[in-house]
Order: sequence, then C-alpha cells, then structure tokens
Amino acid sequence: MRIFNFRKQKTRRHDAERRGTEQRGAQPNGAGQEPDEEVFRFDRQRHRPVIRSSICTGEQVAGFKDLQTGRFTEIMMIRDNEDLEEFMQTYGVVREEIRREW
Repeated sequence: MRIFNFRKQKTRRHDAERRGTEQRGAQPNGAGQEPDEEVFRFDRQRHRPVIRSSICTGEQVAGFKDLQTGRFTEIMMIRDNEDLEEFMQTYGVVREEIRREW
C-alpha cells in the first residue's frame, strides 16, 4: 500500500540525521529496509472517508476529512478498483460511506 506521509517521513528523517540518532535496520547501512509506514487511525465520529478527484486529470486520492476542521489527510492514490478495495479493506470502510469531492 502506498501511503502519502512524505512530509512526515522526510521531516522525521531530517530531524534524526541532525540529532545523529537515525535508526537503521539489521543491516549496517540500512539497505533493503523500507521505511515504516504509519497507518492513519480514523475515528468515524470525527473523520469522513473521501475520494478527491481532479476535474482536469482524473487523478483520484483516497483519504479522510476531519469534520471539525475540514482538513483532508491523503492516504493513497486510487488508480483502479483494486486500489479502492485495498483502501476500504485496510480501514474497514464500505463504498456507501465514501464521499467524492472535486
């Protein structure tokens, strides 16, 4: 699953390098290790599953919208139905709950 936490990962990695405390895997140089992906924990009372679609390009991004602040958290790109099924299965969401925004 592709998770959009680029800013968080980059910031965390940059901060760790600056402090000299970057954690590595079992291999000395960390080769072959993928960064840990954080799974967004959504609260059904506070977040709504949303697919944002671009009118121009048709690009679709699944995520969650905070009902109090309106902030959208990107989770993953939706390229086909398989990606949508993966998103729904990962977060326990049914198709009827997902809203589409343009």
